[in-house]
Amino acid sequence: DSAVFQYDVILPPGSSGTFIIPVALDDRSIGIPNTSNSVEITIMESGDPVWLDWQFVEGVRGVLHAVKTATHVQLELSNGNFKFEVRVSIIGDSSGTTVSKLRA
Repeated sequence: DSAVFQYDVILPPGSSGTFIIPVALDDRSIGIPNTSNSVEITIMESGDPVWLDWQFVEGVRGVLHAVKTATHVQLELSNGNFKFEVRVSIIGDSSGTTVSKLRA
């Protein structure tokens, strides 16, 4: 099961910024542990990965860095137009959590 969220981000020439993507399993439990074996978060920018296997993937123009905190994934960006797709998947979960409870 997975949930997909899409974001369009525009930063004008000469600017930079931080894009914060909140991540939680449900409205009662904010955040997902870095070592979660039952949840996978993938972030793509125009089809190219910037976040896989719980770590930043270099090489996408304008995406300078990414880190996971307790409650979100934080992307450092330079100027440009970005189309992010965030996919949150539950893998082998036996707790009863469903895709409808996921949010980003």
